[in-house]
Amino acid sequence: MIFLRRRKSFRRHVGMIRKSNLFNRTFYRKSYGIGRYINAEKHFHTIGWKKGFRPSPFFDTQFYLKSYHDVQEIGINPLIHYLLDGGPELRRPTDDFDPKAFYAAHPTLDLSAKTPAEHCVALYGSYRWRLRGEAPPATSAAAEATFKSVFDADFYRSHHPDVVDANIDPLQHFIHFGQFESRDPSSAFESFYYHRTFAALESRGRSLIDTYHEQVQRIVPQTASAESIAVDLRDRATDTTGSALRLCVHAHCFYPELIKELIPGFHNLLPDALIVITAVSAADAQFIARAMARHAVTQTTEVRVVPNRGRDIGPFLVGCQDLWRACDVVLHLHTKVSTHVSWGEEWRHYLFDQTLGSKALVDWVLESFAADPTLGCLYPRNFHRIREYVNVEQNSATIDAFLAVLGLPAAAGVQPDYPAGSMAWYRSAGLATLADALTTLDRFEAEADQVDLTFAHALERIMPLVVRASGYAVRNYITEHRARLIPVAGLPDRESSTCPPATLWSRDTPRIARRPPRPVAPVSRLFNPNALDVHWIVPSFAQGGAGGHMTIFRLVEWLERFGHHQTLWFQNAAHFHDQALAKRLLQTWYRPIGPRVHVRFLSDDVRQISADVLIATDCWSAYPAAQVQNVKDRFYLIQDFEPSFHAVGDLNLIAEATYGFGFAHLCAGTWLLDRMRARGVWARAWELCADHTVYSEGAPRPPVAARPIRIAFYAREHTPRRAVALGFAAFEALSERGFPFEVALFGQADLVLQYAFPHVQHGILTPKELAALYRSCDLGVVFSTTNYSLIPLEMMACGLPVIEIDTESTRAIFKNDEVTFAGPMPYAIADAIERLASDPDRQALQRARGLAFTQATSWERSARALEAALLERLGETGFTPVTVKPFPAPAVLTGTRATVFIPTYNAGPDFIRVLDALAGQACEFPHDVLVIDSGSTDGTAERVRARGGKFRVETIDKAAFQHGRTRNLGIARSEGDYVALLTQDACPKDAHWLSALIGGFARGPRVAGVIGRHEAYPDHDPFTRRDLQEMFDRLALLPNVIDRDGGLPSFLYPGGQSWGMTMQFYSDNNSAMSREAWKILPYPDIEWGEDQVWAAEALRLGFQKAYVDDAVVYHSHAFDVAQQRAVSTIEGRFWAERFGIDLHPDPEAAIRSMEERDRIFAQEQGIPDHVLRLRLDQNRATVEGRSDRSRA
Repeated sequence: MIFLRRRKSFRRHVGMIRKSNLFNRTFYRKSYGIGRYINAEKHFHTIGWKKGFRPSPFFDTQFYLKSYHDVQEIGINPLIHYLLDGGPELRRPTDDFDPKAFYAAHPTLDLSAKTPAEHCVALYGSYRWRLRGEAPPATSAAAEATFKSVFDADFYRSHHPDVVDANIDPLQHFIHFGQFESRDPSSAFESFYYHRTFAALESRGRSLIDTYHEQVQRIVPQTASAESIAVDLRDRATDTTGSALRLCVHAHCFYPELIKELIPGFHNLLPDALIVITAVSAADAQFIARAMARHAVTQTTEVRVVPNRGRDIGPFLVGCQDLWRACDVVLHLHTKVSTHVSWGEEWRHYLFDQTLGSKALVDWVLESFAADPTLGCLYPRNFHRIREYVNVEQNSATIDAFLAVLGLPAAAGVQPDYPAGSMAWYRSAGLATLADALTTLDRFEAEADQVDLTFAHALERIMPLVVRASGYAVRNYITEHRARLIPVAGLPDRESSTCPPATLWSRDTPRIARRPPRPVAPVSRLFNPNALDVHWIVPSFAQGGAGGHMTIFRLVEWLERFGHHQTLWFQNAAHFHDQALAKRLLQTWYRPIGPRVHVRFLSDDVRQISADVLIATDCWSAYPAAQVQNVKDRFYLIQDFEPSFHAVGDLNLIAEATYGFGFAHLCAGTWLLDRMRARGVWARAWELCADHTVYSEGAPRPPVAARPIRIAFYAREHTPRRAVALGFAAFEALSERGFPFEVALFGQADLVLQYAFPHVQHGILTPKELAALYRSCDLGVVFSTTNYSLIPLEMMACGLPVIEIDTESTRAIFKNDEVTFAGPMPYAIADAIERLASDPDRQALQRARGLAFTQATSWERSARALEAALLERLGETGFTPVTVKPFPAPAVLTGTRATVFIPTYNAGPDFIRVLDALAGQACEFPHDVLVIDSGSTDGTAERVRARGGKFRVETIDKAAFQHGRTRNLGIARSEGDYVALLTQDACPKDAHWLSALIGGFARGPRVAGVIGRHEAYPDHDPFTRRDLQEMFDRLALLPNVIDRDGGLPSFLYPGGQSWGMTMQFYSDNNSAMSREAWKILPYPDIEWGEDQVWAAEALRLGFQKAYVDDAVVYHSHAFDVAQQRAVSTIEGRFWAERFGIDLHPDPEAAIRSMEERDRIFAQEQGIPDHVLRLRLDQNRATVEGRSDRSRA
């Protein structure tokens, strides 16, 4: 029987894992927290691989599945596939092990006994086999002497900087390493071509060098393909006369920060070239345009925003074909990162260097197209690490199908090579057929981090095929000397999306309850009902579509559609490490959440969470949620009664206690709602639903008289509340009665049954597979002993009559004959199945009522119920809804007036220059200056009062000063429609400061605040000048207007620390506020950092902030070491208390980094030693001061 065969297969596979040195039990337990009483091999075979767990450092589960889609499609454990098939086929178990090179160096190994990886680990203890142990195939002295005649050491060094860095003789490197890595010994010798054409047929375990030595005695072998060109540009003069051909360069910049690598290449283009940049967001596009302008890219340039669809190919062929088709030649580039391999950066640098590396190279390319009208495509010879993959084609079906669409024969799909990575020069006319056929992005799949097998990947091969079919030639080239592009300085890098694991919030242990709940303490009592900021704490997830997670993500998806911003804080997500990867996997495995949903890993310091509302999603997430204070209210999404998940005892009590935390409860269904209300807590209900796009009726099943009845049964045995053993016992009893049936088991892989009845195990299925299974069955059996689940709803939506357990919770939901209830005894369940199976009329009634029940529900309706509950609760607890509307711009207001407000205390004589600068402001609108002085004793108030005219001063007691409160007082007493705010040590640089600053309000319809640039005073130290310039230079690259919808450039990880600090950066040393916005949201009443907190709350409400680069003030400090430490201590305390940010997690590392940077700068700038010593002391004071309080 099938289930017996599966059982034998399971045992065999577990045995294979146990015996293989690619599984390390200690590594596996330690890495993933597998308990000592759990069989590690079985866990990896059934669960671990689906979560992406690695069985040892020598096998990368996620890499293998990404690299080999056939394994992914089969659904087999990847290690089992490698041990059975992948190893003998010389597939890679990890990115850093090359089995082909290893086997070429060890040709006597028996691959029927062990895989190459197992052999390597057994022989060397790691994959570093080239560095010790058995030598590669021996090379004779005669062969080496022969090969020297075709080996070009200068070429080898030029193209392989790692060889230069390692200080290895180039020829010896090639002998021992390079020949096995497809590196070329010279421009005229393509090693991969030679090996594929000759050496692989003749070597029989010998090195490529020996093979060449023997072959050259008989013939003159061809060492490069006929399509390959070696280009020597070393003595070529640069053409300054221009080209007769019009050139377009297209670069798709999915990673906008990498524009710094392309800009030097753009400088090598002729002045009349057209540059077209495509980006996937407006923020990315603005950043790119400003970076290019800053670094003097003078060619005509257009930056377009395109959908993130079709990788780089869709934006090229569809997104900007109207531009490049008007040119003769087009170069297609993109910011390739290739996260699935370790050498993606090397690959990208090689392609950039070999396309735009020098003016001479660009000239040669254009001359080649001009001189040969049959030339249709030129591309750099493929990077050596990619060549072996180019030789394996997995996209043939897609290629053939689209060639047929283009009217091209199947023979057109054959070519000797193609530009892997898609970067190439094309004659535009050669792509005309393709461009005509692709005018929309409809054929391209949605982006889901695919490595291969998409339409875009197929087009990478199709583009040169179409060029060939259009009658043009395709050639590749490599330069004798590789000119290198040096990235421009001063542009940012990508923010890391990795996150260290938390230690305080482990599940299934009473340790999580070490602290009592804290009361909420929100900064603001306002919220935007149309765009709530909703944060969730969610248990970490895995592949397999767990129902509870799917429900959460469906609600999140709909709330995003309604316009709300959300952050998912995943608890205990150590198995991911990378937050960006976790979001991509969530989108692939569950729901297609969008840019308004940020993904973070829950930290020990939950002060990082700041939101309108926070939702805990199970009893374990309720404990960290109870420590979060900067939210307006905390909610508890209750999908089941979790104390019932645990035996009476410690964990049962821990779960029970969470219902008394004072959260507002959001209950799945009326049974839970009644239970929570009985406890006297605030509770509202929402309904579980079937996804009608997946679960729907199919064709009618044939009559059962002539065949066994087929029953779908949810058999997730490790979830006790599903009472799976009751079903197994009932099926066994039914079998003993002689009733003809077969059970389709689903929900758990590799069940080990102690009951005898006819069945087939289907394991864990995707929603589509599950719907197909339901439609292939006659009855559905599922038990919900606590709250009801999604499964009976999904069964009913597919027209399946359902048998449920008879409990209080199920009867609270199914009240109108939607299901057949069975008592909780095996005989009663067997009776219910037999009765329903023999009663067609009862089946028809249930089917109709079940369909009516499910069709009355929808996830949109449930999400609306959830949204309504959030808004109702906020209103009941005294929070005020605010809908932000567009403000009139200053240019359209009649009688616009501005006030400059400055709080002062003993400003000193330097304040005179501030007053002078304000007196000299040239504005088209009336303005005045208000100073509120806090009891100065140095004549500050008198200096202002003596000015008269538009200057006025008011005084308050020194004790009454507070940063937020005093600024609110100043705005309240000002007369302007807009209030510019300065500090007493910030001096406008020129007469246009105020006009420029107020002009910032015209940059967006909801701009509430504007900030401007700071520069160091000319007499302050050069380190301070550099730091301020670099800081505001970075801000100047960002969008003019920032809000939560437009966001920031994508190199800042959404929701991450740098993203958050950049979003809310706001400095009252040089800012302006709209009076209308201030009436809605005044400054918070806090001691320090009121500007940053105000900006964070303003953006949360839906306001915008603007930055004006030419509204400049001089503002810098010349602190001594003690002053620097004091200010830094306040700063560190602020960031920790308000945002949970530790500015220096590793203080000593931070100090060392700052010292190294400043020593280099001092040497470059000729800064005196005493100035440097003071700076280094200030660095230490800064870090130590910030760190004193940041871990509170």
